[in-house]
Amino acid sequence: MSHRTELTSQDKGKILAYMENFNPAQIARKIGRDPTTIRRIIDRYKKTGKTENLPRSGRPPALNNNEKNALINKVTQDRHEPLHEVINTLDLNCSLTTAKRALHSVGIYSHVAAKKPFISEKHALARISWCEKYKEKTAYDWAQVIFSDESSVEIGKQSRQIRVWRHTGERFNTECLTPIFKSGRKSVMNPKFISISISAYSS
Repeated sequence: MSHRTELTSQDKGKILAYMENFNPAQIARKIGRDPTTIRRIIDRYKKTGKTENLPRSGRPPALNNNEKNALINKVTQDRHEPLHEVINTLDLNCSLTTAKRALHSVGIYSHVAAKKPFISEKHALARISWCEKYKEKTAYDWAQVIFSDESSVEIGKQSRQIRVWRHTGERFNTECLTPIFKSGRKSVMNPKFISISISAYSS
């Protein structure tokens, strides 16, 4: 009776032991295998001196290492670019699924970009300078100050989610943000005033 399962090392050892005194058909009956399989094992042993199966080539990967690295570099440089455009730009012969799988393998996923008001480099430096200037102030000092600010709520604004490619922990990196700019849209201003209570510091 023949079996379709792959020969074990023990089966192959028996074939080599029997091959000097028995033909393939006889060996097949002794170990319950197909004669064609026995002949193939014997022929392989005579040609290579081994009974192991030759390595299977399998399907080649859709992306080689160079292409995968190029894909990763591209999406980390142009976080907002749609993946299908990245594939076209790099002239990659792969599907969106394959490209996503390559990015996911290194921890890069598509996320909705965090929205933050746009701050120029000049304003960012001014804010840092202000913090450095007043960093020695105590909670009691700040309790004497009232902070004011205004936020606007835009009417009739159409929301559109913008996605970016990033690692976990990069959400608030500058290149992963969607800046919010003031526009000419109709809006309602909402003034706010904030002060610090000193009750916690008076005891």
